[in-house]
Amino acid sequence: MASPKPYASVSEESSDVQVLDSNEALVLPCVLSALEEPVSGPSGVAAGSSGSLPVTASSSEDEDEDDAPPVPRPTGSTGLRKRPNSDELKLMWNWNKFFSKLGTHDQCVQFAEEKGLIPTLKLCSYHKSAMTLTKESGQVGKFRYRKSKCRTKTVSRSIGTWFENSRLSLTLIFQMMYAFSEGLTYNQTRKELCSEDCPVLSTRTVAD
Repeated sequence: MASPKPYASVSEESSDVQVLDSNEALVLPCVLSALEEPVSGPSGVAAGSSGSLPVTASSSEDEDEDDAPPVPRPTGSTGLRKRPNSDELKLMWNWNKFFSKLGTHDQCVQFAEEKGLIPTLKLCSYHKSAMTLTKESGQVGKFRYRKSKCRTKTVSRSIGTWFENSRLSLTLIFQMMYAFSEGLTYNQTRKELCSEDCPVLSTRTVAD
């Protein structure tokens, strides 16, 4: 069998004929020049190189950073502890603490005064002086003025507050507020606040 004839490649720039062996690959000069030029990759380092960056001398600041104590890494993705300690648990509200702090009507009134939920002072719109507070009447008390034309004038302390136009007891209102803060649903709130002394709350009442 006759051996294959050798191939010949002609350069575009010169008319020299280059005879190639049958086992050699045919590569044009333009391809060779493109392969010899370094091509920068995504990181900015030329392809085919070792990828190493020039080494610079370390400064004294870098040495100080090495000697500095390691910074503690946060536990978890947000850096917050998932389990509070005993002191933190004692500061949190729960049903046991709620009934011990807000179990009576007077405790609820005092808490509402301290937190600014109900006013402790009101001026007469006519005389521009302080009115007298009487806690014996109304849900949270009333302001009354006992001089001249405003002698019979009374203003409820619940006007403009969370407790205005409410017919529920103050303790039950605070229980519903705590249930809302804990994220209880309407049905869970009705179940937890149900008792033999008062009627079962409706879904509309819980929503209001």
